[in-house]
Amino acid sequence: MGPLRRLLRSQLRINIASGFATTGLSAALALLSYPVFLHFLGLEQYGVWLILATVLSVAQLGNFGLAPAVSKLIAEDHGRGDTAGVYRYISAATLTLLIMGSVAFAILLAFRAPLVAALSLSPANAHTVYTLFPWIGPLSLYVVTVDTLAVALAGLGRIDLANYAQIGAQCVAFVIATLLLNLGYGIPSLMIGSAVSYVVLHLATITLIRRTAGPRPTAAALLAFDRARFSRLLHFGSWVFAGSIANLLLNPFNRAMLTRYVGVSSVTIFDIAFNSSMKIRGLVETGLRALAPEVSRNPERLASVSRKTSRLIAMAALPAYAAIFFLAPQLLLIWLGSRFVPELTLAFRILLAGSFASLWGASAYHLLMGLGQARQVLICFAIQSGVSAGIILVAPVTLRAVVLATSCGMLASTIYLRHQLARASSDAKRRSRDIPAVGTQPSQETPDAAPESLPD
Repeated sequence: MGPLRRLLRSQLRINIASGFATTGLSAALALLSYPVFLHFLGLEQYGVWLILATVLSVAQLGNFGLAPAVSKLIAEDHGRGDTAGVYRYISAATLTLLIMGSVAFAILLAFRAPLVAALSLSPANAHTVYTLFPWIGPLSLYVVTVDTLAVALAGLGRIDLANYAQIGAQCVAFVIATLLLNLGYGIPSLMIGSAVSYVVLHLATITLIRRTAGPRPTAAALLAFDRARFSRLLHFGSWVFAGSIANLLLNPFNRAMLTRYVGVSSVTIFDIAFNSSMKIRGLVETGLRALAPEVSRNPERLASVSRKTSRLIAMAALPAYAAIFFLAPQLLLIWLGSRFVPELTLAFRILLAGSFASLWGASAYHLLMGLGQARQVLICFAIQSGVSAGIILVAPVTLRAVVLATSCGMLASTIYLRHQLARASSDAKRRSRDIPAVGTQPSQETPDAAPESLPD
């Protein structure tokens, strides 16, 4: 039985199926939410909300890359039946996130006035951003904490439950925001909807963790400082955190440049085009996330899994991408109706091409992570953000230039990841050839130097 078929068994099969299903539902919800929000707010006001939402992504740098570390390390303790260890990791991560997130937001709050001034907004929009800025901070800390709890649930082997809880919370956010917009509350409606949805997600996640992990240990056991677990969390998460810093130059930087030099409405066009293309990518990429544990358990299957994944993308994703590319004007017009603007078609097509290139890179990314190559997170994000930001800084800032730069960054990152995957596959083949066959004696000659492998 091939490695990809083995991925579709038991709980893993359920996890993968839930990923595809909830990603599709999330894409459908996005298709519904954009026309509704644009109906009530328009391009410019919705662009103001996107600027505020950028604060959420910047403040989330305070998670210090702990999310993947929490998932991995909790899975190890849960596999050993160490329930106390699972809860200690959750406690250590939560405390760390609150501290780091508070520091990140305090820095942003201290520079609130110059940050808002740098965006060159109209006086009314600048006042809205400045007024809502302090409220978005506590929400960002709460979002980081709840998202990490959801990752902990995934580490317990129940990614399906985490997926269901998250899509349910997204539905709550949409319903609450729509009701408040209909009542005339404007931009704060989106912030309130997001806050309520995360309260729902928090309660659901805590309940599901307790049911999955088992009874919670005593408060004394939870509060006891576990230096070893704390160190493991920070060590693994440091590479992801560094990658997050590099990735900061991607969307927040793009939005800031568009706001300053093109206009707030262009931020909305960019966001619709970017998020739509990435939702399409996510429909396939979600299933690829199961590659990492397979390769982690069976590194010798790296080449085989890589070939089959490439064929899957070429046969399944490429025709769908091509159809969407050619039908983009009609699809966008049907979707957005009177809110459709001609500039959106070109922006969407360029970013759709970039997202397809990124999909090829995603398969290599998950395979490398399965080999423990956490350092590649930093390098690939640095390449992607560096190329994108470099092009924007040297070229005249227009909407077309920003979307082209973003797609070029995705392509450059994919080329790097595919190259590293080819090196890893070559190293694995050399090591397999160097292993003596069963029943033979190893050579007595001095061996050559071991082939250089990628750093862990």
